[in-house]
Amino acid sequence: TLTIEDIGAGDIELDIGGVSPNCVVTTDGGSRQTVRVTPTGGAAIQFRVQCADVARQPRIVGFSSGYTQGASIFQFRVFDPDADIVGYYWDITDCEGNTVLPDKRERVRLNLRGGRGATNDTLTVVGAFELGLENAALAGRCTEIRVYDAASNVSHIAIHKIGSATGAPPIIRFFDAKLQGQAFVSSILEANDPDGDIVGHFVLVRLRDGAISVPDGIPDLGSMDAVGYLGLDVPIIPTTRRIKWDDVYSVIIYLIDAKGNVARIEDENIFN
Repeated sequence: TLTIEDIGAGDIELDIGGVSPNCVVTTDGGSRQTVRVTPTGGAAIQFRVQCADVARQPRIVGFSSGYTQGASIFQFRVFDPDADIVGYYWDITDCEGNTVLPDKRERVRLNLRGGRGATNDTLTVVGAFELGLENAALAGRCTEIRVYDAASNVSHIAIHKIGSATGAPPIIRFFDAKLQGQAFVSSILEANDPDGDIVGHFVLVRLRDGAISVPDGIPDLGSMDAVGYLGLDVPIIPTTRRIKWDDVYSVIIYLIDAKGNVARIEDENIFN
C-alpha cells in the first residue's frame, strides 16, 4: 500500500514499476491506470498482480488470433513443466491492456486437462468466443491470453494483433451436422488452406435456453473439448446425457491457421 498526499485535484496517471519478472499485472489497463482526484477528497486505485514459481511457470510459446462473423478465434501453444494447466484468461484490448469488450469483463475457460490435454507438458489449444460485434469494431485490436496451472502459477500475457495475419485464410468447402436418431449429432467438415497451415478447430453447440445454464431468454452455447481439436475431424455430440437430441439448435465450427487467419461456419439444420 502506498499513500501519496498533496497532489491536487484532477486526473492522475499511475504506473506500477519494479514488478518481478515472474509476475504479471492483470488489472485492466495493465501497469498504467488513471484515477480522478476530486477537490474535496482523495481517491484509491488498485493494481492486481499474479506471480509464479519460475521453475513451474507455464510458458506460451506460440499464439495467433483473428476475428470474423462476430467471433474471436485463436490458437496458442503452451509448455508447462508440471503438465497441470487448468485454464486460461482471454480478453480483447486496445493493445495497451485496456479491455474493449462491451461488458468490460475478461473471460476464463477451464478444464484444459480433459480430453487430449490430459498428460502432455506441451499443448496446442484452439478456442473461440462469440461476441456478435462487427468485424470493423475489432480491427486493429489485440487478443490477449494468459494461462494458469493448478498451483495458480500464471504465464506472461501473450498478445496478438487482430488483422496482422499474413498468407491466405482457410477455405471451408463443406460442412454438415446431422442428428443420428436421438443418440448423437455427427459432422463432416471439409476445408483446405492454400498455405497448408491449418492448426485445428473449435466447436460450439447452440442449445435450447436453459439446457446447460439458468434460462435467460437467449439460447445457450455449449463447448465440446475446452482445448479444441487439431485437424479437421469433428467429434460426435452425444445427445443421451445432459444434452438431449431436441436441445440442439445448431453446430458452429471455428477454424484457424498458424498465422491467425480464421473461418467460421454454422449449420442451423441438423435434421438434413
